[in-house]
Amino acid sequence: MKFMSGLARHLTQARRSAAQAGREYVIVGDFNIANTRHDLKNWRSNQRTDGFLPEERDWFTAQLGPRTLVDVVRAMHPDQDGPYSWWSWRGQAFANDAGWRIDYHLATPRLARSAVRRVAARSTTTPGSATTAPSQLTTTRPHSPEQPRHPIAG
Repeated sequence: MKFMSGLARHLTQARRSAAQAGREYVIVGDFNIANTRHDLKNWRSNQRTDGFLPEERDWFTAQLGPRTLVDVVRAMHPDQDGPYSWWSWRGQAFANDAGWRIDYHLATPRLARSAVRRVAARSTTTPGSATTAPSQLTTTRPHSPEQPRHPIAG
């Protein structure tokens, strides 16, 4: 948790620095945490598994807020399971879409509201390795009057 505390401080500092410069802020990457039950297919059986521990999810949730950072994909699809970005190579996880969403686009609220489309590109990889799905997010310029707004609250 020491690393996560340091990362939380860095996220806050980077976001505030961007705001002071009149810019938006986004961080994209593999956090190795499935934050909600919608981010993990088999969430009930994984409640004591690294990546879905209560303290990890509490930390992740604490980074989010209507005035700080928004999980852009979850804001666009609040009640949808997935889209998953990692599957174990064991069993038939990929074939059964029994995955984890551990890759995120976290953005300042204004930038998050400009999101118009997300794509998670599922593809197979070398046998015996984990399977991942790179994700892509398309935005418009943040809220010029002539561009449509996405219904993310804020």
